Amino acid sequence: MRIFLGGLSFALTLSVLRGSAFPVGRFQHSRNVVLTRSFSSVTGTIYSAMEKDAPIVRLFTKEGCTLCDKVKETLESLRDEIPHSLEAVDITDSEHTIWHDKYKYDIPVLHVGEHYWTKHRVTSDEARKSLCQARSGSFKRRSGEPDAGEMERRQEARKA
Repeated sequence: MRIFLGGLSFALTLSVLRGSAFPVGRFQHSRNVVLTRSFSSVTGTIYSAMEKDAPIVRLFTKEGCTLCDKVKETLESLRDEIPHSLEAVDITDSEHTIWHDKYKYDIPVLHVGEHYWTKHRVTSDEARKSLCQARSGSFKRRSGEPDAGEMERRQEARKA
């Protein structure tokens, strides 16, 4: 696509970085301009419990996920009542491509330890019950774990 601004020809190209399109432009006459959108990883510890044996909840998320923010608020409201740690895993980080493949359409996704817990939303009552199970050692992996990549591969196989 070409755009003309003040007599200069501007070639506009859309590139994709981590699932979001942003324009990358190049002025003619050797004047280069690159318009970029900056991304920052949200991977890391959100908060840690003081107790060594407290459950660890992993939140699979990405920058700008408002449902993820609501889940964080719900879990944080139970932080003192049922001590647990909360860690964020940014599915758009290059080292987390396996999680992006599975969860790209379903964040937020929560794990307790290494076990799938839930997706999209969690109420205080649901969180309280599951965190208590995790503290007592009786938490079990839940059914319904999303896997977008597998779903897409099955759809492609049906087309073939």
